[in-house]
Amino acid sequence: MNKLDMESKNIVDSNIEKLKELFPACFCEGKIDFDMLKQELSAVIIDDKKEKYQLTWPGKKEAILNANIPISKTLRPLLDKSSDFSNTKNVYIEGDNLEALKLLQESYLNKIKCIYIDPPYNTGRNLIYKNDFSKKAKEESIDSGDMTEEGMKLTTNLTTNGRFHSDWLTMMYSRLKLARNLLTEDGVLICAIDENEVNTLGLVLDEIFNSELYCVTIIHNPRGIQGTNFSYTHEYAYFVFKTPGERIGNRKIEERDIDYRNLRDNGGDSLRTDAKNCFYPIIVKGEKVIGFGDVVYDCNVHPKQYEVVDGNIYVYPIDKNGVERKWRYARQSVENIRDMLKVSYANNKYEILLGKNFGTYRTVWSDSRYDANEYGKKLLNSLVPNNPFDFPKSLNTVYDAIYAVVGNDKNAIILDFFSGSSTTAHAVMQLNASDGGNRKFIMVQFPEKGNTYYKTICDVAQARIKAAGIKLKEEIDTTDWDVLARAIKKRLLDDKDERIPYLLLLVDSSNMKDIFYKPSDLGQENLFDLMSNIKEDRTSVDLLTQVILDLGLTLDLKMEEKKLINNNVYYVADNALVACFDDNVDIDIVDEICKCKPLKVVFKDASFKTDKDKINLEERIKKLSADTEISIL
Repeated sequence: MNKLDMESKNIVDSNIEKLKELFPACFCEGKIDFDMLKQELSAVIIDDKKEKYQLTWPGKKEAILNANIPISKTLRPLLDKSSDFSNTKNVYIEGDNLEALKLLQESYLNKIKCIYIDPPYNTGRNLIYKNDFSKKAKEESIDSGDMTEEGMKLTTNLTTNGRFHSDWLTMMYSRLKLARNLLTEDGVLICAIDENEVNTLGLVLDEIFNSELYCVTIIHNPRGIQGTNFSYTHEYAYFVFKTPGERIGNRKIEERDIDYRNLRDNGGDSLRTDAKNCFYPIIVKGEKVIGFGDVVYDCNVHPKQYEVVDGNIYVYPIDKNGVERKWRYARQSVENIRDMLKVSYANNKYEILLGKNFGTYRTVWSDSRYDANEYGKKLLNSLVPNNPFDFPKSLNTVYDAIYAVVGNDKNAIILDFFSGSSTTAHAVMQLNASDGGNRKFIMVQFPEKGNTYYKTICDVAQARIKAAGIKLKEEIDTTDWDVLARAIKKRLLDDKDERIPYLLLLVDSSNMKDIFYKPSDLGQENLFDLMSNIKEDRTSVDLLTQVILDLGLTLDLKMEEKKLINNNVYYVADNALVACFDDNVDIDIVDEICKCKPLKVVFKDASFKTDKDKINLEERIKKLSADTEISIL
């Protein structure tokens, strides 16, 4: 029973809770860090010389600024490389993951149930992102060789670098900060890491999330890697919750690992007379339990251990000596665990066995299934031969980690913004195949240089998604990697393109021209730029994608193109959004568009010959579909 406070609401406490929700990193030891809050609300780096207990490093404020500063970019669909893009539920993004996370903020705010990432471990040989959005900084980076003219933002973080740890932390902080925004309230971020940064990463996650944090040890290399004094066999995975609560489901136990025991009670107080409501028949057909009979309360009725009735077997809890015992659970309770029961027949006796196919997760994962060489490298080589990946994750490691979070949510969205070879996408696909789920993945990967066979590692990942789709569709269930490789190769040679549907997107500059000239800069050569604010090389689908993002719609919505009165019109999620980007739009098209009562309609500013046409169209829409929101691009 709750006791009423009998006083007005504490506004201060309420405001503090709101601030904590928006800026968890601004709370230290239960108190507001006002200097950190100032930085969060500032577009420039705030100098703070006061000392306090905190995690800090050179570049931390730069990381906060990098996370907060807006960018003039968009996501452009690559339709020739996409598979069934108009109906897909999955998304693959090529580009800088910091920029991608910024572009997803509106559409996927509080919508991602699980984020799994396997970032660079900062071993001294890894490439890390270098981000600075100022023009001057970019020019300096190009001059120093850290960034190419094409926009390459990766650089090797050598241990000889004086800011070795700082640069890695700066890279991670801004990305993790943005990632938190995307998680649902019950969402979980999973981050793999090794001994090089496990401690600092834990401190960063604790600061950003200010919630529950758990660390799991995974034996990924049972053979060991020889270090200076010890041989490393393991790595780590942090599970961090956006908000406190029970977020981890039960662990799924494979059939071969289930420990079965007799459902019949054989211990003390196990006789029929000890619990009369636990003496009833379990109905069996073949090797399956199909139902439960009524409780036999009359102790003068003595059935056989099993009886055949209408072709079904009625099994009673009677042991091999003919002693009438009881089932471990009452009839009502056992009905809830039917899928955990197994039928055994031997020596002319039926036994009902109970095996728990789920359990709690432990903080040490030592199963041989997590061997990264066997179920990571060898598996990937069988799917995508000649790939450049030396240390891909075990598929089972990623699968189990994701299953722990979304095993009971068949419609969850899973994001990986360090997606590499797309083990995460493969795991999501396999999870859906196992339980008929409709989970969706979003993969983000910078197009790092590949090898002789693959131009970039994104090409490897996309080849893997296709091969994994074939494996799952054809139900090729084997751990003989040579057999798997031959089966995948044969299927690919059949020239039947049945790829897992996904929309391939590229992080690119805005679709809109920079037309903001000073009067003194505006010459005759610029006048034509004022005719349209859209770049000449951009398509209607480019514009539609940017509109979807700007309006906060998700990229997995169904898109359909229709021809209406000589104009190309796009429908997103039926009537959620209707867009037309043609020039010289006919006013009569409004009548057709308004038939579906769209929630939003979008046109180009340049679609109208005159301002009068624009006003007439707007008034027409308001008359025919009063609740429709009108936007001009």
